[in-house]
Amino acid sequence: MSTDPFIRQRVNQLTGLTVYGQEFGTPTSVVASTWTPLEVVFTQSDDSHRVLTAYKITADKSDFTFRMMVDGVKIFPHADDVEVLSGVDMFLQFQIQIPATKILSLEVFSPTGGIAILDYLSTITVQPYDFS
Repeated sequence: MSTDPFIRQRVNQLTGLTVYGQEFGTPTSVVASTWTPLEVVFTQSDDSHRVLTAYKITADKSDFTFRMMVDGVKIFPHADDVEVLSGVDMFLQFQIQIPATKILSLEVFSPTGGIAILDYLSTITVQPYDFS
């Protein structure tokens, strides 16, 4: 089997064990007019390919917006940001793939500040393929 990292990762995506899961957050205090990462405890390691399928955020104010960042870059399908519909299940029209070793950050913004929590982030994790 090839030692090329790209080929190895692609094989992992195609043949690795897929595991459905949900990540959860804790209440995050958002400073007014500042992008703030939601506090999330990821149960899966960063060495696995991750696919995002849905999320739900609850906020104490109606002026929150949300964006997803990977290694500091805003990612598809959110060109800029989207309104937080507090307590509403948001199913992604297009699943978002996060390659292994990339750092995902879920950020919220409010001009008035407040409290937000990631109720859940639905993921499909592709476990690395065992080449041995």
